[in-house]
Formats: sequence, structure tokens, C-alpha cells
Amino acid sequence: LRPIGLVAAPRKTGPTRVELVIAEAREIEETWPVGWPVQQAPYKTAPDLFKKPPVEIKNTPLSKVLAAIQPRVKVPFLLDHRGLDRQEIDPDQVMVTYPRRPTLHSDLKVIDSILFKARLTSELRVDEAGNPFLWISTAKK
Repeated sequence: LRPIGLVAAPRKTGPTRVELVIAEAREIEETWPVGWPVQQAPYKTAPDLFKKPPVEIKNTPLSKVLAAIQPRVKVPFLLDHRGLDRQEIDPDQVMVTYPRRPTLHSDLKVIDSILFKARLTSELRVDEAGNPFLWISTAKK
């Protein structure tokens, strides 16, 4: 919904009843969030994000780098397409580099480093079923 300017929002319709409303983002004050904050240590929520494999990236589109890392960390990446469009950030056009270093940095550190260069940020969140995902959005100003 977000890429087309819409949001989902809960609306209480009775003492124990709630319905989900779809509306334009500017019409709704409180929207259904994109996941929830993790309730336990991030390394327990998504342990594969904290592994430290050797990594080297040379002038590669961000979208290809994320597509290569995602299966290894076993956590879906969800992009804030609307935010990226507003900031005119195209993951297919943004080229990223990450130098080979001793295995000191986890995949999450690598992801955060390349996202920072692209003016993006990540946040580990969980969905309604408690499954983790990485929310990738524009860097907050």
C-alpha cells in the first residue's frame, strides 16, 4: 500500500471489534505500523544477521548486493519504496563498495555501511507472527 500512497489503519467499531481501513496516507493520523520493535536481543531474533563471513563489494548496484545477502542472513528485506521514491534513491542505480576486511564485521554491519552510503538505514523489526525482517528506509533527518 505504501508505494502507492495508501496505508492500512485499525478503526475500533465496537467494544471488542476492530476493522482495517485502507485510506490515503495524508488522511490517517495513526496507521498500521511496518512491523514492531523486537522484544529480545537482536542477535537472538535474527542470529544469521550477526555472522561474520568475508565480504568484498566492488562498485555493484545496491539492489544486487541486497539480493545476494538476503538468502544468507535468512531474513526478508522490506524496502520503503515510497520513501526511496521521495528521496529519488533507486537501488538499481546506486553503486556501492565495501572493502575486504578481516572478519570483524557482521552482515548487519556490512548492510548498515552500504545503506549509509546510499542515504538509507535499516531496522530489525518483527511481523504479527513474530517473524523478523529488515526494514530499509531513508535515513531520518
